[in-house]
Amino acid sequence: MNVQAMTMNQIRQAGVAALVKALGPAGTVRFLQQFDLGKGDYAAGRLGMLGHPTVDELIGELKGLADKTADSRGGESPPHPVLYDKLREIASRGKKTTTYQPIAEMMGLDMGNPADRDRLSEMLGEISRFEHEHGRPLLSAVVVLQESGEPGAGFFTLARELGLQPPGEEDYLFYARELKKVFEQWRR
Repeated sequence: MNVQAMTMNQIRQAGVAALVKALGPAGTVRFLQQFDLGKGDYAAGRLGMLGHPTVDELIGELKGLADKTADSRGGESPPHPVLYDKLREIASRGKKTTTYQPIAEMMGLDMGNPADRDRLSEMLGEISRFEHEHGRPLLSAVVVLQESGEPGAGFFTLARELGLQPPGEEDYLFYARELKKVFEQWRR
C-alpha cells in the first residue's frame, strides 16, 4: 500500500477498516468518539488570551509554572510525576483507596506480567521513599490489594527498612495508622 499515492479519503477509509478489523464496529465507534474537530478559530482565540508574547516571555512563564509545581510538591520534583500526582489526588479525597490494577493500567503496565508488577512496586517504593525523605507519610498507602484492602508486602518491607514500622507490630495496625496520616497530609 503506497500511502503517498492515496487520497485523504482513501487513507481515511483504510484507517476505519483497520480499526473495525482490530476493534470491531462498537470499539471503532468508541475510539472515534474521542476525537472532536472543535469549532471556531484557535489562532484568534489564542491571540485574544495571550496577546503577542515573545519567546523569552513564554520561557519565563513556563519556568515559573515549573517552579510553582515543584514548590507544591515540596520543592523538588518527585519520581514518576504522573503517578505521584494521581496518588496525591486519591489521598486528597480522604477515606478512599485504589487497587493496583487501575494504577498499573494508567502507567501502561500489566498486573498479569511479573516484570510489570515488580516495576510498579519499584515505582511506588520510590515515591514512598521520596515522601519519607520530605517528612511525609508513605503516599503509596492509598494503593491496595483488592483481596485484602491492604498494600502488598513491599509496602511493609519498605516501612520496616525506613524504621517506621516497629518490629513485631502487626501489618494491619501500622497500615491503618499510616493511611490515616496520608489522608491528613493531603486532605484538601
